Amino acid sequence: YSHHGGRIKWMNEMHNIRKIKDLDPKCGKIQTLVLYCTKIEEKTTKSNTPSNYLVFYLTDGETDIDAKRWNYSLEDFNNARVPVKIPGVVILKLEIQEYNGQPSYIIHGFTSSNQYPVSLFAKTAPIDTAQIFDNILNDIKQYREPYASLVGAIFEDHHDKLLLWGGAKRNHHNMAGGLLYHICRMHEMATYVSSLYDCDADLLMAGVDLHDIGKLHELFTDDLGSSDLTDEGYLKGHIVLGIEIINSYVQKLALDPTVDILKLEHMILSHHGKLEWGSPVQPAFLEAVILHHLDMIDSQGETFERTKKDAQPGVSRPFTGSMKGNILFNR
Repeated sequence: YSHHGGRIKWMNEMHNIRKIKDLDPKCGKIQTLVLYCTKIEEKTTKSNTPSNYLVFYLTDGETDIDAKRWNYSLEDFNNARVPVKIPGVVILKLEIQEYNGQPSYIIHGFTSSNQYPVSLFAKTAPIDTAQIFDNILNDIKQYREPYASLVGAIFEDHHDKLLLWGGAKRNHHNMAGGLLYHICRMHEMATYVSSLYDCDADLLMAGVDLHDIGKLHELFTDDLGSSDLTDEGYLKGHIVLGIEIINSYVQKLALDPTVDILKLEHMILSHHGKLEWGSPVQPAFLEAVILHHLDMIDSQGETFERTKKDAQPGVSRPFTGSMKGNILFNR
């Protein structure tokens, strides 16, 4: 585990910070929590007598939630007697209700706080990102050409981003260093799986290392580990952006556009596995099939890990988002 992660844990204990997962959903009382608010939005109810309300997007560094302040507008917020800085640390009076089987967070009061360092609320991958980067780069140097030169150059030129960037906006690995954490675990799985099957190990490893490289342009990750889509991300997506990065480095390094490059491009294009899941083509050879399934294993595995850690002991719950339909059996 990274020294940074250990420091965050120590600071949490020093400041006696409760986590969202520590809230008791059945106590029936208003509970106080210190969280970081990334943004607020004004919305309107869909009732016969519409009213405005605010949605606060909140994190404790491990769990993200949104909480509602009913019958409250942006005008009310901006005219508050004591100004509240957003984004910033806020102390909230929260009530937990249940809606469609999921916790719903209701705000009864809030105020700013400058007692807590923002770093307390950073979401970080549980790895030493600098060491993991060096380990992967050392492996890359052992690949055959053109993969050693191509993948190595892309990694070295994007060193700083790879240490920080998240893996997604809201789903799997959405934390600082999350993208490298995802690549790292797939890299380890691919090393083993390539020994079990009659496949091109260097092609598989290169595909694993670069399959999500387009996320460096698709996303922007801040110092808290929160990611959001860039304009390029909205309009192109990481698969197209990944192909653009590879093509630019093929030209930059004056590499011949051989079948090795073509197969690597296919790995990136097909790694979502199905057309309806966002890939323009489906896997056409063994290495591409393996890459897709390793991606699914780690993305869904990390989601289950994180959801179980945040869930109340002994309580099963349905998933939302990309894994809607799955149920966490936590007994």
